[in-house]
Amino acid sequence: MPRLLVLQHIACEHLGLIEPVLKERGQEFWYVRPFAGEDIPKDLAGWDGVIALGGPMSANDGDRIGFIADELRLLTKVLEAGMPALGICLGAQLIAKAAGAQVTAGEEKEIGWYPLRLTEEGKKDRVLTGLPESFPVFQWHGETFDVPRGAVGLAGSERYSSQAFRLGEKVYGFQFHLETTQPMIIEWLDLYREEHAQCGGTVQGRASVMAKTALLKSAAEQRARQVFGRYFASIG
Repeated sequence: MPRLLVLQHIACEHLGLIEPVLKERGQEFWYVRPFAGEDIPKDLAGWDGVIALGGPMSANDGDRIGFIADELRLLTKVLEAGMPALGICLGAQLIAKAAGAQVTAGEEKEIGWYPLRLTEEGKKDRVLTGLPESFPVFQWHGETFDVPRGAVGLAGSERYSSQAFRLGEKVYGFQFHLETTQPMIIEWLDLYREEHAQCGGTVQGRASVMAKTALLKSAAEQRARQVFGRYFASIG
């Protein structure tokens, strides 16, 4: 059973629905929390794979935030070693950047529940197969990534064509948040209230997000367990 390193960038963005899947499998995992002063490992000794979670910082903040640069160096080693890696939101952007792709600001933020559409490759992907061609996912981001060279684009939304990729057989990046629980979403709405209030355009308001979360959470949790269960089964 592989030992997984979990890179957590802020207290409120944790494993969420990923954690019970790992525990049911008896999967060993350890958080490293650089925001709390914990050091990013300099090498991969003792680790068999990495999960990189979300956060409010940018994958382009390496010059400003030291642990972002450290994480990019570690993820580059992960890719060079052919190790499993799963990235969520910022984590997906970090993996994409470590693989040589560009991470850029989008025209407007996606905050709330938006339809995700699988590509033809996404429909055939062993982790995503069996999901509806289009289904709602929770989003909270303003940046996006190019699909890395050699990777396969798996999904997109109306405003962000790059929402998921697979690089090789063991590396996945998801821009969207399958891992969120209802309490996590409520916490984000509170903690990121100022950011949310400053957004215009098609960003969904608090009342809308809350109503959609209550309506969609059950089906979203089932999809999360399916996707994460398949991913971790695929890496052993």
